[in-house]
Amino acid sequence: MIYLIRHGETAARREGRCIGCTDLPLSARGIRQMELLGNWFAGQMAEQRICTGGKVYTSPLLRCRESADLLFSDGKPDILVRENLREASMGAWDGLTFREIRERYPGEYEKRGENIGDYRVPGAETFREAGERFLKELSLLSRQTPEDDLIVVAHAGVIRAAICLTEQIEMKSAKDVMAIPQPGGGVTTLSRQEENGRERFQVVRVGVRPAPLPDGSESI
Repeated sequence: MIYLIRHGETAARREGRCIGCTDLPLSARGIRQMELLGNWFAGQMAEQRICTGGKVYTSPLLRCRESADLLFSDGKPDILVRENLREASMGAWDGLTFREIRERYPGEYEKRGENIGDYRVPGAETFREAGERFLKELSLLSRQTPEDDLIVVAHAGVIRAAICLTEQIEMKSAKDVMAIPQPGGGVTTLSRQEENGRERFQVVRVGVRPAPLPDGSESI
């Protein structure tokens, strides 16, 4: 199985900011999310329900590296950084609040909302390109770990794009694509299958938080 983990929450999430490759740390809430999820993973690994083969992979961005360190704080398994697991670049919009984007780029904001998959924000990659990059890296890592579960710490954007590409979901309406649940500390699970001599992925679960915060609240 492949476990795609969205990093814990950052302060920018509460501020309503558009965050792509802007490098941010976890918030206190995000740290707690990862600690709880780490306890869950420790239990799964102790019972041999999940076998990592000694390796976990993460995006190079700080919020993912911090999440991976918290998930596996005992130093096992090794945490390996892979550049192509990074979040989709948002170019000129990166770091702005969505209100600022609507005010500064009203036409562009509307066009992307109607065609999130292929509309290119100035200086950015498209949502589809980010998903294809991410899936290509997943395929490479999967081939390198055929007998073990694959654990990846990454981002909501590229995970959503990968889900759309894997399940052939049309990437038009930004509202529909962004409704795919990806809470902080959520886990999306993929199975690996052989089809005509080629490996393909199938989505099993989407954005499940196996270790929710005690108050039961979510952060999609």
